[in-house]
Amino acid sequence: MWNFLAQGVVMAYANEEKPPAQRFWTDSWNGYPAARSRLMRQLNDNRVTNPIVLSGDIHAFVVSDLHLDPANPETPRVASELVATSITSQPTSKSILDRYHDYNPAVLLAEMAPRAAMCASMSPVPRCVPTWSRWIRSRNAPVPHECWLRLRPKPARAA
Repeated sequence: MWNFLAQGVVMAYANEEKPPAQRFWTDSWNGYPAARSRLMRQLNDNRVTNPIVLSGDIHAFVVSDLHLDPANPETPRVASELVATSITSQPTSKSILDRYHDYNPAVLLAEMAPRAAMCASMSPVPRCVPTWSRWIRSRNAPVPHECWLRLRPKPARAA
């Protein structure tokens, strides 16, 4: 079983400076670290099975692990986050995405894709493997969708 939490902004801890320096975009969950920590503890303490956070608002595809202590990737992974890009706006700059990926070990993928969308299809239980595809269309030629990411559920945790 999957548990999806859809919300509007990036939840992952994302430092935009090379550590130990810190710089954060505060119009995301980085601006609300106490609230994010409470949510991570809640997901962990209630043993939520296979939580996936669906986010957006940065005009890029990003895949991250969300940890019990968001600033410490050595703590247990509580959820995964999938960030969708924008259909109509220009993508985030490559330099910002490179910093997201390079300075944050929990950010597994950060890539720009202008005018793209992400679509999920799920097979029935017990297989239940969401396959995330993206469609990219330029003004000149459509590009067929490609399989971008396959998620495998963990077994349900005992209560």
